[in-house]
Amino acid sequence: MPRIDAFLLNPVNYMQQKIFYPESTVLVSKLAQEDKVRTLLEKLKSDQRSIYEHSLRVAILSLDLGFENQFHQPDLNFLGYAGLLHDIGKVNLPADILSKRTVLNSTDRASLNEHARLGFLTLESFEPEIVKQIVVAHHEYQKIPYPRKKIDRRKTERSTPGRRSNQSQAGALAQIVAVADIFDALTSQRSYKEALKKSDTETILRNQFTGDALYIDQVLRRFAD
Repeated sequence: MPRIDAFLLNPVNYMQQKIFYPESTVLVSKLAQEDKVRTLLEKLKSDQRSIYEHSLRVAILSLDLGFENQFHQPDLNFLGYAGLLHDIGKVNLPADILSKRTVLNSTDRASLNEHARLGFLTLESFEPEIVKQIVVAHHEYQKIPYPRKKIDRRKTERSTPGRRSNQSQAGALAQIVAVADIFDALTSQRSYKEALKKSDTETILRNQFTGDALYIDQVLRRFAD
């Protein structure tokens, strides 16, 4: 049996945010140990430990918001999978871009922005299928969205009427992962930056996040005092 990562044994010890629902950490630990997820996470951990830990925190935050909003169990599972794997496309990017401590130039930024699409391709055979739809959309609820802009996303939904409800469900769940992703990036200390204060975090979220504003209010309550 593979050794369980220390983060998964005691996730709260590694969280820089408040968690209101203990079930969030329990479910993340369970999902992360499934073979189809663990293999991908091991690759991410070996290549980029900080992104691996960020992904675990995003998954826990996403589930905590899911529990607060009384999501049904299937949607909670989808959130957990997508939170864990939302940055999996970064394993296909050059290490020097991911580890760069200076401001990225336009070429590097364009390469980095490919990670959502690369994540979708990495998860091509992953089931349930909605997970890769959430992963590709987790940067589409911000002021400058990618890989698709809002109008492109609507065109996709109209061109596949049989999947419209599934696309809509994926979009709703992607908003949760998106706000958790931004929140953790802002509030976590990194080697190249300090964690932001709550007021600064709120300002950026309200300026950049274009999903349901309710999720901003909810995630801000998880700011560690």
